Amino acid sequence: MAGLRNEARLSLEIRTKSIEQTLIPLVTQITTLVNHKEKARFTEKTSRSLIRVGQGVALAVEKFVTVGQTIAAENMEISDDMCEACEEARMAGSTIQRLTMIVPSKGNKTVTEKTAMVRSARQLLSAITRVLLLADKVIVKQLLVSKDKVLNALNDLDKVTSFTDFVNYFSKFGNDMVELAHLTGDRQNDLKSEKHRAQMGAARAILERSTSMLLPSCKTCLRHPDCGTAKRNRDCVFKQMRQALNMIHFIVTDGGYSQMNGHSSPITNGDSGIGLDNVHPSASKALKDLEEAVELTRVTGVSGQSCEKIHSALDSVIETAQDFTDSAYTSHDNREKIVQSCDQLRSDLQTVFEKSSSQVYIYGS
Repeated sequence: MAGLRNEARLSLEIRTKSIEQTLIPLVTQITTLVNHKEKARFTEKTSRSLIRVGQGVALAVEKFVTVGQTIAAENMEISDDMCEACEEARMAGSTIQRLTMIVPSKGNKTVTEKTAMVRSARQLLSAITRVLLLADKVIVKQLLVSKDKVLNALNDLDKVTSFTDFVNYFSKFGNDMVELAHLTGDRQNDLKSEKHRAQMGAARAILERSTSMLLPSCKTCLRHPDCGTAKRNRDCVFKQMRQALNMIHFIVTDGGYSQMNGHSSPITNGDSGIGLDNVHPSASKALKDLEEAVELTRVTGVSGQSCEKIHSALDSVIETAQDFTDSAYTSHDNREKIVQSCDQLRSDLQTVFEKSSSQVYIYGS
């Protein structure tokens, strides 16, 4: 349990679209609050609007926490971590509601209120994200349990020596496969990573195709136990299915096929021969990732983790830009403009980080 808690605290990377979509309304409301705190003039109408937004945030957090506590009660392995994250979210939501009810005044108090609002917003986003990630671990656990059931049923089929046992075990295997197919299909649609979605699709396709081959290959092997070709054919089907199940395991545990066996090993998607590993991101996706990282940092404030994400996104943008600068179809003028834009972007971000660090130091002192 300690390992699970440390993992939840250290990694808040969002890998599923459902979690991302859940956070978007909260980020929007918090952005509204932070932006209003920056305004110099406040009207009575603006003040009432802020109070309503603060109450809405607190009410939404309370409902969210109730669901999180229900999940904690049903899953004891994450109970402590979930309750802790829920309590942090409730406290941050209450603080935001209290700050929206304070009438801003001139002077240092406004700066203090702004700093407190940003700090509370950061705590709330962090706590809510932890709750969502812990809830996602329950879904991952359910999928892994289903995967293990299929693997155990597959191992039982591998050991059968009679038609009667084969029919019984194959019936159980079919039911387990149907459950796994539903869970992996939902997970595939929810994954943000294009590479992981492609890998999950390849694994599901292998399982589907191999399942149709499993029945005739096992029947042939049972009817002709002395035939080496029949046994090799059946063993190959079992091997492919076990590899596909292993791939599913590593994808849902955030590893992906590239980390299986500790090294990069691309796999091809069926007969197409398309490699699913080392997928190069598109320029539009790299720019979108950088834009999202900058926008999130604007709301939550500059931290070591946010700087690292922005630098990583910037490196990805520059890497994809090299595809254009290295292309023979790019004119010399456009090539120079791309290089200058990349250098200017890196310089501007460095300036922003330096100014943000100095402001944090001033507020802290």
